[in-house]
Amino acid sequence: MMMVLNRNHVLSTLTGHTVGFVKGEPVFVPKVAIREAVAIGATPADGSDVDILEDKKESYEPFDLSERAGLIMEAILLLVERNDREDFTAAGAPRADAISKEVGFRVQAKEFAPVWQRYHDELAEAGN
Repeated sequence: MMMVLNRNHVLSTLTGHTVGFVKGEPVFVPKVAIREAVAIGATPADGSDVDILEDKKESYEPFDLSERAGLIMEAILLLVERNDREDFTAAGAPRADAISKEVGFRVQAKEFAPVWQRYHDELAEAGN
């Protein structure tokens, strides 16, 4: 996004980006740095408003193991239904990062392995 600032300033962001502002001149600001640019007073060069809260998701990470397992099972069902090969390993198991993306919190393979096994057990009981 092209942004302007009303003074000369060098913005060094927490993500490692550096943006040099020259008073009144539009400069490209990477998407990950927009929030910090707005915080120092930068505005979009086209005069539009920027909503810095729109892409910030409120994350909720449950601590209850049964609740986590339920959310992981829902994610597995969604991944199986979607059937995108990028979501699965060569062995056919879901990738931890794909499950994490769906549930909104970090999940490790050792945490979803029992849920994956339960999924297969339930399929076998159903006769599929």
